[in-house]
Amino acid sequence: MPSTTDVPNRRAFIRDLTGAGLVVAGAPFGVARPRLAKASAPQGPLDGLDRYIEQALTDWKIPGAAVAVVHGDRIIYAKGHGVKEIGDPDKVDENTLFQIGSTTKAFTTGALGILVEEKRLRWDDPVITYLPDFQLHDPWITRMLTIRDTVTHRSGFLDYSGPALEIIDAAEALRRMRYRSLPGAFRDSYNYSNLMFGVAGTVIERASGMTWGAFVKARLFEPLAMRRSGTSPYDFWDTKYVSPTFLGTAPAGAVGRQDSRDPNVAMPHTLQDGPARVIPWQSYDNLAAAGSIVSSVADLSNWLILHLNGGGFQGRQVLKADTISDLHSPQNLRDPSRYPFDEGSGSYASGWRRQTYRGETNLSHGGGILGFPAHVFIMPHRKVGVVVLANGRTPTTDDYEIPNFDHYLFHKTIALWIFDRLMAAPPTDWRRHYLKQLSDHEKRLQEREASLRASRLQDAGPTLDLTRYTGEYEDRSRLLGRMRISVENRRLVLRFPGDGAYSAYLDHWHRDVFRLESLGVRFRRGFVDFAIGPNGEVASLNALGGDYRHIA
Repeated sequence: MPSTTDVPNRRAFIRDLTGAGLVVAGAPFGVARPRLAKASAPQGPLDGLDRYIEQALTDWKIPGAAVAVVHGDRIIYAKGHGVKEIGDPDKVDENTLFQIGSTTKAFTTGALGILVEEKRLRWDDPVITYLPDFQLHDPWITRMLTIRDTVTHRSGFLDYSGPALEIIDAAEALRRMRYRSLPGAFRDSYNYSNLMFGVAGTVIERASGMTWGAFVKARLFEPLAMRRSGTSPYDFWDTKYVSPTFLGTAPAGAVGRQDSRDPNVAMPHTLQDGPARVIPWQSYDNLAAAGSIVSSVADLSNWLILHLNGGGFQGRQVLKADTISDLHSPQNLRDPSRYPFDEGSGSYASGWRRQTYRGETNLSHGGGILGFPAHVFIMPHRKVGVVVLANGRTPTTDDYEIPNFDHYLFHKTIALWIFDRLMAAPPTDWRRHYLKQLSDHEKRLQEREASLRASRLQDAGPTLDLTRYTGEYEDRSRLLGRMRISVENRRLVLRFPGDGAYSAYLDHWHRDVFRLESLGVRFRRGFVDFAIGPNGEVASLNALGGDYRHIA
């Protein structure tokens, strides 16, 4: 890690921060946290940040957010804005809990780093050394796949949707990976894979003799004083109040903040169907190492302090400086950079996306739990980090149909404003820039929907009576499990087994094509295409990435 002399104008920078009352000298943030939570608006380099965040919440129609800024080994800003749940006046604060999604990945690589330090595994060990029953479609790649490959998105493996739709455990999710052929070149492609991080989490369990969650809590949360954080939504909620699958529904139906065992939780919101509405927390426990951590900006600030200080926190060396350097080093050069990060600077490290901003290294990662977008950023040479958690603006499958859309415009609007102020960079109107991006994206979505509707065949009713589309269906690829289609209230309904698994109405589109309308969050609005056999009966259907045959 760089020394203090590596930071340009460091003395003036610290003088400005200290003079503004933002640096608590001689005391860890854990002592000063209550006082900072009630502090007046910051002055000096961060003057106007409160107003800027409040305006961003209005612009993006997000109910609430929490933001923290770290410099060196101190938290110089940590505050909540807006509300925890729409219609509830209780305000977000720096200790409010959010699901943080894929920002979990850096904790998984940090846990692997500890095991490497203790010589219980090596980064370039084959996965099958620890998981001898693990298989991919290609036997050679199965033998060659290393632990490092699993956490750098260079395996060539592309995820399948089963773990987000069905109530299955990690073992079953990983077992099915053998049925998926690799669309990308092994070690010469960038295919983002939550399932590969699931593999890494299972390796941690085999090497440590502990569950992934227990290991992360004992070896990272505890020494970092992350006392509010958890590794599963079930740490804070009874089972009936959580969607058991990423795209499912809570067994209890409607859920609110009052149902949580912890009073200081935020509720996720979707904005896709008009005004913001509350949705339940979602379990990602079957791929926990990829995205299941729950935390606050106060706790995550301690995590950033570790990364900005060579693995040290409050006088304790949690990770070695060499391990931190390795975690931050580029491993996959196929990850592209995106404006405003410098062109050609993109790569993926280990649980971190690596780019340069105004010529300086920037490490970041987003988290996409529905209704809980999260983003963390660090500039190691500046020893500055920012974390932004929010409880609204959910990406949808429709969003992914538009190339190069950035799902973290709100977060970058805030983080880049902060970095520019602390770097004394020329001012850029990020708010205006990213609002235009959002407006352009929404316009393209509307145009795409209009084009789709214009192509719909008029007066082309279904070939069969609705009851003849019903029954059990089985995916030929074996990547997805069985599902059932039935008629409820004169509408076709698709359901995977289990209370809270993915389910959707099938609304007739034209002929034997029906459109999915999820009973939970409207994340997927794809189509179900039934094929009628020569005997006049339904033979198969295509939906949700699966090719299903009608079995009963």
